[in-house]
Amino acid sequence: MLIARLIICVILLAASCSGISAASSRRTSRSSSTRRARSTETSFSLSGSFPSIFLGDEHMNNPGQQSALRAKLSMVLDTVEPHYSDALHRVHELREPKVASLLQELLLLTREGATGSGRHLEASIAPAGAEAAEEDAVGLRRRSDRETSSPKPPKPLSKPLSTLPSPQSLVDWSHKIGSRLAQLPAGTSFPVLRRLLTAVVVRAWLDGAGKRLTEVEEEAVSGLFVQLYMLHRRGAMNRGIMDYQHVSKSGGTSWCHAAQLNGCTTQRFDRFFVCGVSSFDDKVRWVDGAAHTRLTGAEPTRWYLHGTYRSEGAPGCASRAAQMLANRWTYYRNPLRRLASHLRFILLHYKRFMTAQVEEGVEKSADFFTTYAGANASFWSSVAPAISDNYFARTLLGEAAWHAPVGGITADTHLAPARLVLMQYDIVVPLESPTELTSRLLAFGAGWPVSYTDVHDKNITALQEMFDFDPSPHMPSSDEMDILYGRQQIDMDLYGLAVLIGQLDYLVYSTAAAAGVVPWDGMPDNVNPEEDNVNYRVACGLLRGPGGAWSSHMVHRRRRANGGAAGRETRVRRRSDAASLEETSRRDQTG
Repeated sequence: MLIARLIICVILLAASCSGISAASSRRTSRSSSTRRARSTETSFSLSGSFPSIFLGDEHMNNPGQQSALRAKLSMVLDTVEPHYSDALHRVHELREPKVASLLQELLLLTREGATGSGRHLEASIAPAGAEAAEEDAVGLRRRSDRETSSPKPPKPLSKPLSTLPSPQSLVDWSHKIGSRLAQLPAGTSFPVLRRLLTAVVVRAWLDGAGKRLTEVEEEAVSGLFVQLYMLHRRGAMNRGIMDYQHVSKSGGTSWCHAAQLNGCTTQRFDRFFVCGVSSFDDKVRWVDGAAHTRLTGAEPTRWYLHGTYRSEGAPGCASRAAQMLANRWTYYRNPLRRLASHLRFILLHYKRFMTAQVEEGVEKSADFFTTYAGANASFWSSVAPAISDNYFARTLLGEAAWHAPVGGITADTHLAPARLVLMQYDIVVPLESPTELTSRLLAFGAGWPVSYTDVHDKNITALQEMFDFDPSPHMPSSDEMDILYGRQQIDMDLYGLAVLIGQLDYLVYSTAAAAGVVPWDGMPDNVNPEEDNVNYRVACGLLRGPGGAWSSHMVHRRRRANGGAAGRETRVRRRSDAASLEETSRRDQTG
């Protein structure tokens, strides 16, 4: 049985969980930062790009492919339903009053208004002003209050969004929506709303038999998409914090390295710490220690906290944001939710961990080759429940779902809420997408000219050479792998949504690029990751607020920029990769 490997990265440009405002008295917002004199992408045609982005040129006239795309777009429109059925609490974006009102009006799809004047575009790129700054200053306190309160269930929508017709006039609808978007506050980037509105436009194109939009329609929709991008850009800059979450073995270390090259800051950058913040109490919980002992007779060795919940005193979303801002860090990654460690990765390291136990004379030890090597699906289901059973859904839904037994994650209960969680991430990057798409998502989504594709850390081949062991012959048999693959349907459905989200965002960002918009003033088109001081110049891209280019406390960057002794001392004190890995392993084995 063949199955596409679930490889996906998701980024939340906020301080954990959802949009948290972060104030900076030194922050400026100038409309000149949104555009600069540069050649626009004249070859880009909005509706002309629809077939290649969503269907592939070879399928543009295929009714079956068009029908499948329509079904996917309907699914996107209905991702908000768990919010109204109270299946998912604290969907902060959808509780914002102006967003809630627009959704209650069914995205204005049930009635047509007067033709707009286009003034919504100018309003959307105006400076945020004192009102937005005041909102940012109290954002953390308000979020903290909401974390401890029980939100009142919202009023259900009168109709599912997927059942509504496409706008009779894309021009009128785009102008009316634009006027409403211009009223939104600066505290978040509104990713759910952005994708809903973009899905409406693409579905309208399908309803028009896939014909190109008229010139007037192109102008109106392009203005709307530019406005949606400006909301994203403003929200990212206002918060200045990135919370990165990914499914394991999908380039997370490379992404952390790219964050460093783009001038982001965190507690520690190295290949094995992967941007963790120790006080957040995030631990690797891949292996069930009790099951390991039951099946092997040995003491647990590493990463054995599956079934162990985080301490009740562990910081929540607002507390994490406060720590990030206090330390002027812009970036962190949550290793608790690094769910899907590739089986080969565990085999590679458990071989040496268990061998070390035997050699050190640990009383309860076991032979790797008679336990983990060649183990069947039942064994992996016991020792690594999350890894072997819809680990992506478990990642998105948090600890209660993460620690559920194998078979405890069901489509009826968990799929719809997981979809809505995924929709709330500001940037969703499926790593299997073409480089052109992923580069655009990062350049415009994060303002990073250096992509994770420019670096490649923790290559499995390099690790095999380092530890002189190839785990591939010790993987489960093909029949046993088929059993494991067969359980991942919920994850495969979520992966399909992730791919579509990436395409919708690519369409918005490409439209903004064609209009001459740039993520931040002075952003270079290309940079060499090895260029001296490139991280100081980029200053974490769109996250140029607290801890970024506007901070006066970037001491470590300035030392590097000045070529001082501190940089040389850091290089001398850096330990070997193997030593760093051993420390990380020891830290992660305890709760």
